[in-house]
Amino acid sequence: MTGEELKTIRKELGFSQQALSKEFGVSARQIVNLEKGLTPIKEIYIEKISLLKMKLEAQKNMKNHMDDLENLDMSEKEYDGLVAYRELDDDEQDIFYYELKAAAAKKRKRLKETSLLS
Repeated sequence: MTGEELKTIRKELGFSQQALSKEFGVSARQIVNLEKGLTPIKEIYIEKISLLKMKLEAQKNMKNHMDDLENLDMSEKEYDGLVAYRELDDDEQDIFYYELKAAAAKKRKRLKETSLLS
């Protein structure tokens, strides 16, 4: 990675030189030197950039998912149920899912029976 590439990535990630220096645990002057090519870019900095990219991508994805949830027309009870579902392990999620499907099927059956009786 060149200094110019580091600078481009830093800007894409929305970091100032000062903020990136805090992430790297170095001085802002060190970031300037890295970007100008005065100091070689060590593998550890490349790894830290990769981690920052992954972290910011994960945060972006989480924000998008939260935005999607906020745009859904659901009650607080439905939202709490969804949050609780996500806290379960795979086996528990399967049980939850099939129990919910069974309850919904029973409800549909009752509604169908009552509408036929009317």
